[in-house]
Amino acid sequence: MTARRKIVIVDDSPICREVAAQALEDRGHEVIALASPVGLTRTIRTCAPDLVLVDVGMPEVRGDRLVRLTRSLGVRDVAIFLHSDRGVGELQRLTAECGANGYIVKGAEADAFVDSVERAIAARPSRSSSTP
Repeated sequence: MTARRKIVIVDDSPICREVAAQALEDRGHEVIALASPVGLTRTIRTCAPDLVLVDVGMPEVRGDRLVRLTRSLGVRDVAIFLHSDRGVGELQRLTAECGANGYIVKGAEADAFVDSVERAIAARPSRSSSTP
């Protein structure tokens, strides 16, 4: 098992939030699930997550716009991944345009989903290693 990580999930769908959170918690990770994008920047600053998953198709604000806004507010040292069932081509384009670190496609089997999240976290340099 990998080290316990803190992951924030932002998704307006209760089912998607619960399924993703349960899969991650089953592997020992701590999950903070937000039903709305409101307060994401504050949550990131107070909780210091290892990774943030943002649903693309939320009604309040699309996920790519939320990532762009979050980055413009100075949140740059946290990995933010789009999380959607949209096509790979569209997710690649949105990721490049909004400043997300990548994307994880929804609908994967629980183990494959968690493996993708853990690989995304492992690929990021640790915050402590970037401190002089």
